Amino acid sequence: MMISVLSISSSMPESTPTSAMSSDSHTKPMLDRSTLPQCQPPVSPSRKIAGHKPVLLRNAKLLIGDLDGTERFGFDLLMVDGKIKQIAKGITAPPDSIIIDTKNAFVSPGIVDMHSHAGVDSFPDTFGTRDVNEATSPATPGIRVIDAYNPHDPALTDIVKGGVTTIQVLPGSANTMGGQGAVFKVWPRSSGRASLEHAHVPTADVRLKMACGENPKRVYGRSRHQTPASRMGSAWVMRMKLAEAAKLKREQDKWCAVTDVDNHDDYPTDLTLEPLVQLLRGHGVLNVHCYKTVDMNMMLRLKEEFNFRIASFHHAHESFELAARLARENITAALFADNYAYKMEASEGRADAPVILDAAGARVAIKSDHPVLDAGNMMMQASVAAHFGLPQARALAAVTSVPADAIGLGASLGTLSEGKHADVVVWDRHPLATGARPTKVFIEGVEVVTAPKDELPADTSALDEPPQPPKFNGTQFQKAIQTQLCGQTPQALWLRNARLFSMQDVNSTNDGKIGSVVVGSDGKVMCVEFGQNACTAMGVNALKVDLDDDEYFIVPAWINADAQTRLGDEILSEATGVDGEAGDDGIATVNSMERWKVSLANGGYRGSTRVARNLVADGMLSAVRAPAYLGVAGGVGSLMRVGDGWFGEELKLDGDGLLLDENVGLHVQIGADAKRAGSIENAVSGQLTLLETALSNSTAAAALGADRGVFVRAHHADDILAVLRLAKRLPAYRFVLVGGAEAHLVATQLADANMPAVLSPARCRRQSFDRMRCEHDRVRALVAAGVKLSFSMPSADELRGTRMRVGHEWQRGRLSERQALAGLTSNVADTYKLTDGSGRIAEGESARLVVFHRHPLLSGSRVALAVDRRRRVCAPGEAPFIG
Repeated sequence: MMISVLSISSSMPESTPTSAMSSDSHTKPMLDRSTLPQCQPPVSPSRKIAGHKPVLLRNAKLLIGDLDGTERFGFDLLMVDGKIKQIAKGITAPPDSIIIDTKNAFVSPGIVDMHSHAGVDSFPDTFGTRDVNEATSPATPGIRVIDAYNPHDPALTDIVKGGVTTIQVLPGSANTMGGQGAVFKVWPRSSGRASLEHAHVPTADVRLKMACGENPKRVYGRSRHQTPASRMGSAWVMRMKLAEAAKLKREQDKWCAVTDVDNHDDYPTDLTLEPLVQLLRGHGVLNVHCYKTVDMNMMLRLKEEFNFRIASFHHAHESFELAARLARENITAALFADNYAYKMEASEGRADAPVILDAAGARVAIKSDHPVLDAGNMMMQASVAAHFGLPQARALAAVTSVPADAIGLGASLGTLSEGKHADVVVWDRHPLATGARPTKVFIEGVEVVTAPKDELPADTSALDEPPQPPKFNGTQFQKAIQTQLCGQTPQALWLRNARLFSMQDVNSTNDGKIGSVVVGSDGKVMCVEFGQNACTAMGVNALKVDLDDDEYFIVPAWINADAQTRLGDEILSEATGVDGEAGDDGIATVNSMERWKVSLANGGYRGSTRVARNLVADGMLSAVRAPAYLGVAGGVGSLMRVGDGWFGEELKLDGDGLLLDENVGLHVQIGADAKRAGSIENAVSGQLTLLETALSNSTAAAALGADRGVFVRAHHADDILAVLRLAKRLPAYRFVLVGGAEAHLVATQLADANMPAVLSPARCRRQSFDRMRCEHDRVRALVAAGVKLSFSMPSADELRGTRMRVGHEWQRGRLSERQALAGLTSNVADTYKLTDGSGRIAEGESARLVVFHRHPLLSGSRVALAVDRRRRVCAPGEAPFIG
């Protein structure tokens, strides 16, 4: 494309005296092209912030959001005309101000999510709403997010409720050069400002997205057999485009340097290359999707070859290996707090990567990659980073000032500072504390979120203090009880004087009080007793472990309750790293029922994956697993041991082995996820017919494990009602709901039918049509109705930290402490009819218990000891990747 530049006329006004004219009236004035707009650095477009009444927050605990962790307790904050006007004590309110007494509430900057696809990957996820990738060419730097952004994406309302006020929306990672991103304020539709006019934050610098690694070579090489099919090809595509841009830049520079011509020739430009030219001129904010060091090193070589700046590496699972260089070159690492193992290039991600990077002086940001993770949980992700050791000030900065700086907007966003945008969040407790939620959210001084009073905790007296950093020293703990405890030859063990939750009796008033447990050398529980120095008679000949600290807790080990998490698969995106789906033979006319008889969960289970080993370190020792499947039918579920074979002991087939219970019920699904084109299963009515026909043959159904329960995955309320009707017609079977995004809408019917529910995830999202009516508060409705709840996550790589997600539900007042613990232990055991010590600590049963330092449902807690019958694991840490 060529842009003409108009010449300046040499004509004079008619009234000009001839004596004033040049002696050569035909000489044309020369133009200095360097003064033309296209030869000048870009100028930031002006943006008007809508006016609003002044807002004065009084008596606040201000968390400034900077890297130093600056705090201002007992201060006021005044917002005027969309900006923070003043921070001081005793501010005089301007006329017509809205005055809010925060009553010593914590107040933080609005969260900045520097990697989001909200608005271009809108909810519900359909072909019509999917605009995140222009996957038609491996390099499309000219396309723009602004041309596809939907300010009415329903997800935006959920995101801002979590305190996120600004998002950098980027193209996806299918292409090596995906295009140009944009920054938006997260105005909910209810605000009346959900429009591009109000939302878009224009900037002078172009913001670009590039991608390395697996995605481009999968999209183009594996799927289309074209370049790039390798990392070499991806680098080549990038170098070619950058070389073309460098050539265009030289042509532009040459054009702008000329001053002695008529200026009728055209300025050289190209819509595809122009964003890259701006990058080469130093006017770009480059965001690079890179996981591995090999990819980041490639980008750093291109940076040196073409002389451009990289603002941030995104995902960057191996960035801790390059921490010193990232610090030296001021490149931000934009990470997940804890999300890994979903593909090969993510396999070496570490939860302590932010700690390593921060210690080296590198900048760490936490991002959502929405809709990959729930952006409404951004502060929870910062809390997870703090849980794994990132200093609290840096964890808060990782979702405020660091991403604001990384996207080039640190001068106006990211901290509570006078003159910056009035994007402010008021919290019900310290924002990094488990269960923290915004009570008010302001965008540019306008209140856009007010939490309903019935959703706030009644007693906030214990929520004042920020969470303490973990102080548990696993090495000291292990040394204190000597190597006998975790040696190869188990002996009797007396765990004394810790807060004990045996979970034996739902009406127990003792759970949570000081107690002791004795485990015999045979792995059986010999004594469970409450009181100081309890179990003296049984513990006299046992190895005595004096916990003597109300910060230690003894609880039953967690049980994974969602059989479809794919726990036992090594790498979810690799054919050789997963077990595959039953029924995936391409024969759509053969319904999935024909494969039930061969679908046994234990056949493809791998208990020694890195995910499984890390789950042991999180307190999970067993998992319900069903075969992965397509269509309605899954198969027979089994109870499997987690992490077997990686702690020095042999793989066994008895009670200490991998398989704990071969049959824990029949697992099926109903609804959109079960549809198979070309078969009867493509309609929910057909799915129900298949299921009812199969279950009507009692002999065959019993062989499929239906006598232990029929576990039906369903999300839409109408599909759940259809399952309830089916259960009424087949009273011989015990039905259990799994998933349940819209279960709260039928909570009374579930309770009346005595149908338990496995909520997976505990906090749902409106990501698809069958989940569009999900509510974050659904747990409260289900508990109030009397539905027995268990909790899990839908994917194995998200399972670590499930306990803290459930802790959030408890801390937000949606269920009691005991109900929260039961949802990970005894309720799971009851729902699946598990025996032999699962979900409870009971005398005569197998010992499957965990000792935690600090409350196991709160951030900062650590597993001090895991007891799985005769296996004892002391202070387990993060498992390394194989090799």
